[in-house]
Amino acid sequence: MGFSEIGAAVAKHTRRAVIKAALDLEALTKTEIQTGTKSGKTYKRTTGSGSVIEHRASAPGEAPATDAGVLVGSISTVPSADPTEAEARVIVTAEYGAALELGREDGSIEARPFIRPAADRIERSFPQRVGKAVQAGAREGAVSS
Repeated sequence: MGFSEIGAAVAKHTRRAVIKAALDLEALTKTEIQTGTKSGKTYKRTTGSGSVIEHRASAPGEAPATDAGVLVGSISTVPSADPTEAEARVIVTAEYGAALELGREDGSIEARPFIRPAADRIERSFPQRVGKAVQAGAREGAVSS
């Protein structure tokens, strides 16, 4: 049983666990935006094709309500490019994403958090997930050496 084999296997399994947690965070965030309870104002707007649609916005404190899908489409998971690193980021590229998550200091937009609540849920199981990955890696490394 070589320590380098065990270490490599543990690193591989840990990286997978971290990436899976980030992907779960991405999915949970998108689901909450698309399906969570919304109790804000209802308004009508005209689409680019001229159709009039009714949209119910989210109230402050609720995850944003999907309208055109831009916010959801801008959320993605980016694993570290270095295959030896157990790191992944969930990013939001919609320019108004931070304003929705945190609100604006001037009060023009009240916070409609969508990442933090999902991250809190994922975070609860993260230590156990990484622990299982370490155990699986140690077993795999011990068998391969």
